Amino acid sequence: MPLDTFDETNAMRELPEYKAAYNRALRLITFRDHTEKELYDKLEKDFEDELCQAVCDHMTELGFVNDEAYGTRYAKSLQNTKHLSQKNIMYKLIQKGIDKTLAEEIAENLELDPVEEIKALLQKKYYKQLGSEKDIKRTFAALQRIGHRYDDIKTAIEEYTEEELF
Repeated sequence: MPLDTFDETNAMRELPEYKAAYNRALRLITFRDHTEKELYDKLEKDFEDELCQAVCDHMTELGFVNDEAYGTRYAKSLQNTKHLSQKNIMYKLIQKGIDKTLAEEIAENLELDPVEEIKALLQKKYYKQLGSEKDIKRTFAALQRIGHRYDDIKTAIEEYTEEELF
């Protein structure tokens, strides 16, 4: 960091507005983890853009905000609770404000077996909706809407019901 930028940053950190924004950020991250974008968006409601960015940068420097760690935890949570597809997990990470490249990397690093994830969903949510062909088609459509691929869904339903489909 150039000396001028360092002096400006230190001068900004002495401002009462900066201290108020910093304290607000600390309170926010005390309750739960945030991505840098989430924190920025919450601070932006009460503080100027430059001040919000400076506080977010400082929180990142201190290690209080870490998009990669947050994204990894969030992706694993989505995998374990919602059994989403890799593509849908990536989309959810991007919605949280995680950089697209980082979101792709996090989603790719998950050890997902799409067929097993779908079978877990079938067991958890759709087990009563596999009685008729109409019900299976509805379940199929629902699973496609949450990002699962046709071939994976077909394989999972066939293995789960032990019947040949279509």
